[in-house]
Amino acid sequence: VDLSAGWRAGCVSLAERLRDTLRKYPGATEVVATVPVSPGVARRIAAEFGSTLASELRSSAEGVLLTFQSLYVLVVALALAEFGNVPNAPTAPREFYDRWFRIATETFIDGIAARLGSFDV
Repeated sequence: VDLSAGWRAGCVSLAERLRDTLRKYPGATEVVATVPVSPGVARRIAAEFGSTLASELRSSAEGVLLTFQSLYVLVVALALAEFGNVPNAPTAPREFYDRWFRIATETFIDGIAARLGSFDV
């Protein structure tokens, strides 16, 4: 994740990359969605740039960890709703899911910014 454009852009990039990966392997989406979330992956992400994000978000390292885990769960749920019913095709046009994804992720990120007091745009 590239944070040079700010934490918000980094979160959007992470969400988009996760969605793209799940789209490449739609059969894995249901598996990923039904396995308990492990903090291990988020810890690795938080360890890489958690101190930068903790400072920017005026949060703790644990707050950053929980933020990434929450974003992960949101993206997986959206992916499951879109293409997790393999082998069946999505029931709506891709543009519908793209708009839904954008609204959901932007609302999530705006909520984190408001909750943590950081309005970095």
